[in-house]
Amino acid sequence: MGGDYPPQWIDIILLVAQRQGITQTEISEILNMPQGSVSRNCKKLASAYSEREQGMVGLDLLENRTDYVIDSRRHAVYLTKKGKEMVKKMQTFFKKG
Repeated sequence: MGGDYPPQWIDIILLVAQRQGITQTEISEILNMPQGSVSRNCKKLASAYSEREQGMVGLDLLENRTDYVIDSRRHAVYLTKKGKEMVKKMQTFFKKG
């Protein structure tokens, strides 16, 4: 699949694959992960994020969308095309194993 991914990234990616549009709060509750960790990980898995000291490019596996209609604090998470391709590779890998 390319690259080493921390277990929490895999957990988030697989959960989002099962529930497109899941909120970061729901991810936090389901995975029993602090909200700040979910937010930080989702940013790193998204297309781009920036650190104060240096610009960083994300992995483009997730897309974080702010819900301006219901609540601007609500962030729904979706797989990108690249994220969907990664999940398919993971499924193929697990079927072979």
